[in-house]
Parts: sequence; C-alpha cells; structure tokens
Amino acid sequence: MTTTDRVADPSRLLTWHPGWLGVVLGTGGAAVASLSDPVGSTDLDTWLGIAFTAMAVVLLPVLAVPYLLRARRHRHAVAADLTHPGVGALFGTLPASLLIVGLALAMLAVQGRLPATATAWTALALMLVGAVGALLVGVEFFSRIVRAEQTPPAAMSGAWFIPIVVLVLVPSVVVRLAVLEPSWATTGAVLGASAAWGAGFVLFLVLAPVLAWRLATASAPPPHMAATWWIWLAPAGAGGLGALALSRLTARVVGGPLADALPVAGLLLASALWGFGTWWAIFAGRVLARLARDNRGLPFHVGTWGFVFPTAAMSALTVELGRSWDVPLVSVIGTVWWVACVLVWVRVAIQTWSGVRRGTIFSR
Repeated sequence: MTTTDRVADPSRLLTWHPGWLGVVLGTGGAAVASLSDPVGSTDLDTWLGIAFTAMAVVLLPVLAVPYLLRARRHRHAVAADLTHPGVGALFGTLPASLLIVGLALAMLAVQGRLPATATAWTALALMLVGAVGALLVGVEFFSRIVRAEQTPPAAMSGAWFIPIVVLVLVPSVVVRLAVLEPSWATTGAVLGASAAWGAGFVLFLVLAPVLAWRLATASAPPPHMAATWWIWLAPAGAGGLGALALSRLTARVVGGPLADALPVAGLLLASALWGFGTWWAIFAGRVLARLARDNRGLPFHVGTWGFVFPTAAMSALTVELGRSWDVPLVSVIGTVWWVACVLVWVRVAIQTWSGVRRGTIFSR
C-alpha cells in the first residue's frame, strides 16, 4: 500500500493517519471469515482465506513502520492525535491488527496448513502484544477524553469501540492455541481469556449507551463518518465468537458437569449478540442508504476500511451459529454475509490502491 520513499517523507509521516492499520484489520477479518468455511461445498473460501492471511501478514509490518517512525520523530503530532476525540481511538487498529493476524494464523495451523508449534508461538506472541497494546491505547485514549474540558458530541462515534472491544478476540485465539499446544489448556489460560473478553465486552456495554445517546440527541454524523454506524456490528460479531470460544475452552479445561452446560450457555449468549447485530445491520443499512442517496454517495478515505471488519465478524459468527444450531437457513445467511464481506473488501481495496497511486489518500 505504500513505499519506502513515501514512508520516509517527513511531511507524510507527520500527517500519517492513525487508522491505516484498519487495512490489516479488515484484511485479517476477511481471512477469518473465509477460513470459517462459509461455503462448505467448495475450497474457494479456504483459498481466499489463505490469500487474505498472506496479505495481512505482509501488510502488517509495512503499515506498522510509519507508526513507529512517527512516534519517534513526531511525538507531539502523535500525542495530539491521541488526544483528539475523533481520531485518537483509531490507534486501536494497531493492537487489533496484531490480534486478528494471530487468529488467522492459528486457524490455518488448526486446519493443518501451517506447522503447529511454530505458528502457536507466533500467534501467542501476536496475541500478547496485541492485548497489552489494546490495554495501553484504550486507557491512554479514554484518560485523555476524561481530562478534556468538553468533548463535542460530533466527535463521539463507534470508532471509540476499537481500542477496547478488540479484547474480545483473545478467547478466539486462546481456544485454538489450546488445540495446537494441549499443555497450554490451563486454568490460567481460561482466567486470562475470561478477563480479556470481560474487559472488552463490559466496556462496550458501558460505552454503548453513551454513543446511542449521541446518535439520538445530536445531529447525525457527517458522510465521512459513515463507517462509524457500521462499526457497531464488530462487538456483536467478535463478541459472540469470543463467547463461543470462551465457553468451549472452559468446558475443555474444567470438565465435569460444566463441560456440557458451558458450551450451551456460550451458544445462547452468542445467539443473543447475533440477534443484536442483525437488528443493527438492518437499522444502520437503512441509515447509510439514505445518507448515500442524500449525498450522492459516500466519501472514501482510510476510515472506510471500518466497513470490512464488522462485516467479517458478523459473517464468521453467523456461519458458526448455523453450524452449531444445525439450521440451514442461518448457514445460508452466513454465506451471504461472507460474500458481502469479500465484495466490500474488493471495493475498498481498489479505492485504496487508486488513492495511493494518486497520493490523495495520504491527505487528511
């Protein structure tokens, strides 16, 4: 998506958008959705998942370098962005991209397409760094929001979910690490996965009413913030997947009478979150359709990648629920979600490449 010359450009580093790693987050999300086997009758989805994973692995260091260089050379600009209520939360795409790439790699290893031990250690490292990074970014961003004298409602958006909700991905990684390395399936792993999921999802429950109040009482977000309507699907999809993974991991480690009850409880909770995500998708879809019609389309920028991961998360959750409940209709809906995810990724990727070639995407 970029070149060494462009990364070395001081002015471009100075204004480097905090949301660039949303490209990796979206691509990794598309990989996870594809590797969930949404089309059981063909290997096309699996091969696409492998391709998406490879792209995410390559793009992760390429797009992370400018963040590191900017933090070293332009600390004041980074601090200003982190304090900004509109873009500060987008720094959360950095730890989120680490977690989603770790999850995609772990899924490939479980399927026997990557060496188990080496991949397990790699995914573990990505997960740990991602979880710690999410903790640091989330605490720092919201501490600055609390210290601010006043946060304008127009700056509040679903992007605020990114640095905290990403923690719900941890159980999805851990449950696969337990398969790859059975000795890692310990009560400590359950405790850590539970704490991460609880932090991410409970904070979502705390933050959601605040953002819902903003949508209900303030003026509608402008067209360039269209993706923030769709981001609400991410906590539902990723949170549901995390609930399923956590319940299955706990049942495996604890055993006994809970071994039968916990997966059912996790399945019910995931189904409830899927219901919320489905309702919100219909609602947000209607809002976005009207917004696009009134403005003759939606503007494109780096934040447009915010449409990809939520779609991927709902796709993966729907596929998993269709398989777990053995309801063919839900499985078909999961396939539809997956097709939508791939199409959205293709469109946004083409727009991104066009913006990179013309240099327009680097301006704020």
